[in-house]
Amino acid sequence: MTKQDDQLLDELKELKVMGSIDQVKKEEMRLNITNYAKKKRVQQRRRRKMVWASTAAAVLLFGVIVMTMVNQQNITVDEPESTTPAEDQDEGNETQENEQVEEPLEDSENETETPGEEEEDFDVEVAGTEESTIVIEGMEEATTVTTFHIKSHNISYQVDELLGEYEIKENQVIHSTDHIVGDIVPPEITVEVIDNTDLDTFVSELDYDGEPTPLDMEENSYEGVELEQGDPPNGYYAYQINDDVLYIQFKYDIEANDGMGPRLQALKESIQEIE
Repeated sequence: MTKQDDQLLDELKELKVMGSIDQVKKEEMRLNITNYAKKKRVQQRRRRKMVWASTAAAVLLFGVIVMTMVNQQNITVDEPESTTPAEDQDEGNETQENEQVEEPLEDSENETETPGEEEEDFDVEVAGTEESTIVIEGMEEATTVTTFHIKSHNISYQVDELLGEYEIKENQVIHSTDHIVGDIVPPEITVEVIDNTDLDTFVSELDYDGEPTPLDMEENSYEGVELEQGDPPNGYYAYQINDDVLYIQFKYDIEANDGMGPRLQALKESIQEIE
């Protein structure tokens, strides 16, 4: 073998060694790349876990905050507002002032209430007419009487035909006549019922001079009083019928005294309760 051949062999060996070295470097590079890829995957998994954990923590924290706000709102609605002693005292003063204002009002209502204030509806009807007789100056005279029913109070009475004109006005029946002779005062009778009062109290408040006298209960079985005064004659009859007072006022000319006396007597005797 020549020297040239030896040199060629050396070069070939050197190339082979270099090739082996390059192969080793390539393997090292591959391993490095593989290890790097594994580390990246591990890091990515860690990042994903951290992101998931952060998200879960954020959701949990949000839920806790919401529940806390709801509980605080419920407590605020359910629990009464606390008041300071000064506020409690002010409220107590206001309550006392309201009570002090209301009490005089109640007393005022009681003081202004008068007998007969709570009146029932005044319902009157004409129940019919019938023939009758009256005695005038010792002589019997035929006449006609009209029966009136105060239905709201179950009271009945009769009025002579001389007082055949009538008018119902509020809680009164006003009986009068169209038979007027000369300048005499036309006779007039007013009938009304005073609710829920007693006879003595009612009579004591009337504006009449003189003391009334008791009426004969045999006339119609009811306790009553009468008073007549003045010229022309005027006055009233008042009867206690159950819880109410039947109040009859009258007036007429003195010249008609002979005829009005018997007619008023017949009116008193006709008073009765409707069955």
